[in-house]
Amino acid sequence: MCRTFSSLLFALALLLSLTAAALAQNFAVELTPLSPLVLPDSGGTFSYRLSVTNLGPTVTADIWGTSSRPNFTAGPSAGPVTQTFQAGQTLTWDRSQTFLTGAPVGYYTMRAYVGLHPNTIWAGDTLQFQRQVLTGGVEQDWILNYNRQMYSYDIPSRLTVDQTGNIYITGQSVGSGTNDYTTIKYNSAGMQQWVAFYNGSGNFHDYAYSLAVDAFGNVCVTGKSDGSGTSSDFVTVKYDSNGIQLWEARYNGTGNSYDRANKLTIDSDGNTYVTGSSTGMGTQYDYTTIKYNPDGCQLWVARCNGVGNGNDLAYDIGVDDEGNVYVTGASAVDGANTDFVSIKYDSSGNQQWLATYNGPGNDNDIAYSLALDRNNNLFITGESFGNQTNKDYATVKYNINGIQEWVTRYNGPESGDDIAHRLAVDVDGNIYVTGESFGISTNYDFATVKYDSAGVMHWVVRYNGPGNGIDAARSLSLDEYGNIYVTGESARAFNFPFHFNYATIKYNSIGQQLWVARYNGPGNTNDYAYDLAVDGYGNTYVTGESWKGWTETDIATLKYTQPSILNWESPTASLFGAPLPSECRLEPPSPNPFNPETVVSYKLKALSHVSLRVYDAAGREVRTLVEGWREAGEQDLTFDATGMAAGVYFVRLQAAGTSQVQKLVLLK
Repeated sequence: MCRTFSSLLFALALLLSLTAAALAQNFAVELTPLSPLVLPDSGGTFSYRLSVTNLGPTVTADIWGTSSRPNFTAGPSAGPVTQTFQAGQTLTWDRSQTFLTGAPVGYYTMRAYVGLHPNTIWAGDTLQFQRQVLTGGVEQDWILNYNRQMYSYDIPSRLTVDQTGNIYITGQSVGSGTNDYTTIKYNSAGMQQWVAFYNGSGNFHDYAYSLAVDAFGNVCVTGKSDGSGTSSDFVTVKYDSNGIQLWEARYNGTGNSYDRANKLTIDSDGNTYVTGSSTGMGTQYDYTTIKYNPDGCQLWVARCNGVGNGNDLAYDIGVDDEGNVYVTGASAVDGANTDFVSIKYDSSGNQQWLATYNGPGNDNDIAYSLALDRNNNLFITGESFGNQTNKDYATVKYNINGIQEWVTRYNGPESGDDIAHRLAVDVDGNIYVTGESFGISTNYDFATVKYDSAGVMHWVVRYNGPGNGIDAARSLSLDEYGNIYVTGESARAFNFPFHFNYATIKYNSIGQQLWVARYNGPGNTNDYAYDLAVDGYGNTYVTGESWKGWTETDIATLKYTQPSILNWESPTASLFGAPLPSECRLEPPSPNPFNPETVVSYKLKALSHVSLRVYDAAGREVRTLVEGWREAGEQDLTFDATGMAAGVYFVRLQAAGTSQVQKLVLLK
């Protein structure tokens, strides 16, 4: 019995010594995704990297892997591979896993190990990722119809969304025999916060065409308003975040006749800029641009009468970080013909340059939309007559000095009329243009075009609605992941009258259509979408005019959500490591207030696409700190504000479907 006990002790000691020797090996194993799992129904490939590092002395080890499917059944295994590791050596393998049509939806788990196969594990890592298939890709969250009174016409013009998800719409509605500016605020849940009306001194026709919201939730709207003995005037109105009117500013042009403001924007200091067309003294309509301070005091007016002394119609305006102002539109050159004319003013309203574009058809050319990139290059787009191609999209790039760098034209497949309505520029300088284009046996179609910063077309996508009739895209917006959203009206029946629906489409960065959402209002007649915006969560808001019958229209606003998103995540850092944060969180910057540096920290519970940006008090982006995929865990970044003005700034984190903001105070 003593010998048996002694033998047992010896065997146990030997086992413990062997186990200790095995556990003494010091390795680090890391599984890192190389791309997000974005798989359409037709299948796709997920790529990852396996890194194994020997932190101890030279040793021979086995490397192997296992996987499991969403139904918890075993998936493919790999290895073992026997490998001798030198002290401190790291070996890396890039691998991929391909999923075919019908691959199960849910969580997939991959595990990698180093040790002595199969029972001794020295180190390992786990990567869990998720496959979700878009089912339709979009859901209508709510629809809100605004009707001021029965048997009247309520029509919106513009929509915008603030950083907290509130939606603002402006347009016109009919009151007691008058058309009034009508501005509405909804929260993200679709609850009306307030509605504000403006009836001008002429007590007749008042139409709002543009709005903007500053960082404090103040709202500015502009348009045309009948005055008392002045015909129609520019009128700009500012409301606070509760819809209380703070001021109004009326501008009557030198000709004391028809004046109409078309577009408005706000700079980082809260100044408001308005542009449009105003009748001059013997000059017909002139470009007219006005700057107001935050209290509504007029700082300057700049008028431009084109070389043809005819009608000059300004349609869009932009402001750069230095307060320079850009306007574009159409200016008469000889008789009835017009050219694109774009103007840059400095912050005091002094003209810096004027650039003209005359299309090859030497006919009417009208620019409707402009945008600036990060280097303050100016892009404009609109309609321009070609040489035997009727109207074409024409998009022009000017550098900061007003020198034309390129022009690119799009002529649709039928060489009919092609009219570009809206333009946007992404963070990489790519340009997106949308509008309406005549197709072959399809009437007008949505046509959306992507160009790179050199003006090279990357793709064009067309949408012909179910009615095979007129389809016209009116507005375009971009999200932070490179997706493009367009909206407009689309015929649902070919027989005249066509009867239109809202049609809203999402494309990815390579022009693939991800979803289409159509809206047919309760009147079952005509619904025209005029504008859209996308918030930081991918929620899409569309507004337009919905007919209840032939004598009544409502302002109809929809919210679309995208609940099923193709994504992937890594919820565990290591089989043997510390747990990851339980939530995605943006920490308060430290120090704060600061000068000139502060540390911005955030935590991720999973590998996520991260957007971390700094905005000024007016909501203008001033710095991108992070844009891309980041590993789970805590991240610290130093924000250097050298060269920036003292004041209040905001840093916003968008990751894993959440958006969080922290306040920064820069002292000087």
